[in-house]
Amino acid sequence: MGYEFWAERFKTPFAEIDLIFQTPEKVFVMVEVKSIGKKGYERYRVSSKQRMRLKRAHQYFCSRFKKVEFHLALVDLDLDRSHLDSPLNKRPEVTLLKDFLSFT
Repeated sequence: MGYEFWAERFKTPFAEIDLIFQTPEKVFVMVEVKSIGKKGYERYRVSSKQRMRLKRAHQYFCSRFKKVEFHLALVDLDLDRSHLDSPLNKRPEVTLLKDFLSFT
């Protein structure tokens, strides 16, 4: 059994959370989604000001639920893959950085 979708664009007094899921183990997973165009620029997609707002939103959510994780999903929108034959190769690549707020 997979994650259950719980909310999108969830508003807290501090920030809006893009996606929230709940695991079968009743852990809430908050996900901030950012697009990237070039590899190596991931760390610049969340400013220090936004990171602070997200930390406060995470703390707000943690005060209401026992188990909460916060991840960053980086979506590579560089779809210039015309050299590849399969249309399946045109899907964006997603990189998930688990517990990204703990790295600040």
